[in-house]
Amino acid sequence: MAILATINQVNGVSIAWEESNYHGASIRPDAHSATRHAQINGGLFKEFAQAMCGWSVYDSTNHVFNRFLPEPHPTYDWMVVREVEFVRELAVPTDGGPLGSIKYDTIECAVNYEAVPGVQYLEDFVKPAGMTHEGWRYLMFDEQFALAARIIPRGQLVLTANPGPGTVILPEPGVAMEATSTWTIKFLQVPAVVNSSGVPTLPGSLEANINSVVGHVNNATFLGRPPRTLFCCAPKRELKMMSNGLLCFDLTFTLEVRGNSDTTGIANGTGSELMAWDRMRFTDGLFYRVYRKDQAQTVSIYREATFTDLFKLT
Repeated sequence: MAILATINQVNGVSIAWEESNYHGASIRPDAHSATRHAQINGGLFKEFAQAMCGWSVYDSTNHVFNRFLPEPHPTYDWMVVREVEFVRELAVPTDGGPLGSIKYDTIECAVNYEAVPGVQYLEDFVKPAGMTHEGWRYLMFDEQFALAARIIPRGQLVLTANPGPGTVILPEPGVAMEATSTWTIKFLQVPAVVNSSGVPTLPGSLEANINSVVGHVNNATFLGRPPRTLFCCAPKRELKMMSNGLLCFDLTFTLEVRGNSDTTGIANGTGSELMAWDRMRFTDGLFYRVYRKDQAQTVSIYREATFTDLFKLT
């Protein structure tokens, strides 16, 4: 048996354990999992599970997250611990448990690993230089097909009938269907701060920063997407519990995509085949920039925001 110790420390101490099964794994094209069996002190199951699964802490002084990562598998290092479960007792029981309950000095646990595609579990010390937000790790991405209806201005569509009345201008605006997509970003394990009323809230200025982005389009390239091609919807919040027994949120941001190209350099009044949130299709089939009647033509019809503020704590 191999005598090991957890990478994470609980109360300043790594938890020692012995391994009795190393090679249990299941790998297929769409899912990877592995299981190792650990023998540990029966009184340290809570600490062992916490250390193996990892947790996160909000540093209110420096306004950053301290991440204690889930342990990676030593061979399949793209898998991380997702569960620790009790298997069996391995020693003679005693009455040394709480309130005289039964205690086993040694127990066996199954440590289950899974691949979490796309999520980067990165240590605090590898934070990129100059980074002012938490959007460089613990993010999960997904993109799905969507169909958008874009208005064609009133009076720009004509109906022809032959034989019949001839050319008739349609009295109502038309609609053109555009193939597009919906992008979701899940911001994982955001530590919750419980306020004086006992309500879990987001840490630091994260709540205000998210509100400043919702309902806006991106003012700069965001995770590879050009300006004014993303519209941010209100996030979904899932309250969860971390391995240390404290609360956290998983935040899911839905971003509606319109186009994949930067249209910043296209002059006002110039049509283009490139779609963006501030452009509308005209009768010639091209997209033109649209602006508010009481605003300068440099002002987008949609208000713009800095999308990295979705992950900013200050």
